[in-house]
Amino acid sequence: MKTIVTHPSFDYMQEELLENPNIRVCQRQWEYFDDEEPHFQIQEQNWEIEYQDVTYIWDFSHTSKLFENYSAIRAILDWVPNKVRIIVPYFPVWTMERADKKWEAVTAKYLADILSSLPSGRSMKTSIHHLDIHNPVIKHYYDAWKVTPELHTAMSLIKEKISPETNIIFPDEWAYKRFKNDFEWYNIIVCEKRKEDGIKTVRVKEWKAIWTHGIIIDDLGLSGWTLIKCSDIIRDIWIQKCDAYVTHGRFPKESYKQVAEAFDTLYTTDSIPENIQRSEEVTNIEVLKIASLIQKIISK
Repeated sequence: MKTIVTHPSFDYMQEELLENPNIRVCQRQWEYFDDEEPHFQIQEQNWEIEYQDVTYIWDFSHTSKLFENYSAIRAILDWVPNKVRIIVPYFPVWTMERADKKWEAVTAKYLADILSSLPSGRSMKTSIHHLDIHNPVIKHYYDAWKVTPELHTAMSLIKEKISPETNIIFPDEWAYKRFKNDFEWYNIIVCEKRKEDGIKTVRVKEWKAIWTHGIIIDDLGLSGWTLIKCSDIIRDIWIQKCDAYVTHGRFPKESYKQVAEAFDTLYTTDSIPENIQRSEEVTNIEVLKIASLIQKIISK
């Protein structure tokens, strides 16, 4: 039997996770003091933690949640589980992933350092699991002597929504290199971002279009500028119906509304939990649930 502890943002996921008979959800109390600092405790006894295989689902959609998530995991590790598995579906891109100039702070490395400081369980190292992390090199920022980082993909979720005749459109070479193997048997169109006279543009670099349905595939959506520009050029030239899928629909400052207007359907996942509420507000946003992927990670 494997134990799951969720950050409150992911409590809605518990019902689906419990469909697996080998999973139980740990009963815990998660409250806040008057100064808004977290108050976390396991209810009654900690038998669901001690000597057990424990998975913690971390919500990293806002920087303010860093300390409360970290505190909960440290408490769990103090209760001597055999193994702790931390699932961080979204690793935030407010981090700097590399330094292009002297004195820039590579905050992705500092975040990895914080997570690398977590102790091991009684019998195994703590493992950190990410879905479609924005830059796979971040895996190497972790201290592999202390924790085991593992990368996973959520592309199987969107493949359940499309037909074999769908054109797969990558917004740039980076997305193409990352995910082309997930769509090996599909017709692929590759776009690229360029600067012409100081103005950012998008053009099609490589294509063999089928005149029906296309879907733009990427790992992350922020302002949505690239997605919208790709949609414009694809519709103008070939595709009648155009959707988009991003594993992590961050879309700050309500940019999700403008992005959704550019597509027949905007697909994303609940790696950002608030996307569920957004999909209730905007009818053509469809959220694909990651609970099935978490079950597979735990079972593995």
